[in-house]
Amino acid sequence: MNWQDIAANWQDAQQRLQDRFPFLDAETLRRQPSREEVIAHIAARHDLTPFEAAQELDDWLFSERLSQAVDRLAG
Repeated sequence: MNWQDIAANWQDAQQRLQDRFPFLDAETLRRQPSREEVIAHIAARHDLTPFEAAQELDDWLFSERLSQAVDRLAG
């Protein structure tokens, strides 16, 4: 899963993103922010540097990708 997949399915991804990053502001996420805006928001709300926030977001995207692959294999 990449950011384009997230953007295309924002309503579904929004809750999963908030589950992973619980301090995110739901109001900020109601509109579909850009990846850079999400990184800045994660950094600000979770006391991370922008670099760390980008790594955390990439890790989350990777886990989402793995979850989708397992679901496909499980049939």
